[in-house]
Amino acid sequence: MLLSLSFDALDSAGIGQPTLAERIERGLGIEPAERRIILGPMEILLAADGRLETLEMRTNPSLWRPGPLLPVPADAAPAAIDFMVDYDENGIASHDLAIAIAYDAARRELSLRFGDFAASRWRMVADGMAVGTTLDDYLGEFRLSGACLPGRLGR
Repeated sequence: MLLSLSFDALDSAGIGQPTLAERIERGLGIEPAERRIILGPMEILLAADGRLETLEMRTNPSLWRPGPLLPVPADAAPAAIDFMVDYDENGIASHDLAIAIAYDAARRELSLRFGDFAASRWRMVADGMAVGTTLDDYLGEFRLSGACLPGRLGR
């Protein structure tokens, strides 16, 4: 199965002022490059301004761990996330990282947990998507819920 999410921004035009280099490149017709982050079986595409564009992962739902998940706090603040990775000359960052997937059928939530990191802080980055980080801001988990999941997912 290919798990694929697309993210749409309401308005990114007003975010920050362009740098001199960005203005020169725009004047020369040079488009900013998208970047890719590969985390084990997951691929994340970021827009030139760092916003999430797509997230894709090949997975087998029969390998997901079913059962209850600890809830994401209802007061999780909205936020943008910034990945602190080193990109190669092609704009790709790659990290060999195990991802454990769990599914809570009762709440219709899917947990994508990275390595052995446990999420301590939660932020909402999109409707139906929370990001959990460790206390020292390492990526711990993506939590997908509700409308961003297809109706028969995990069954």
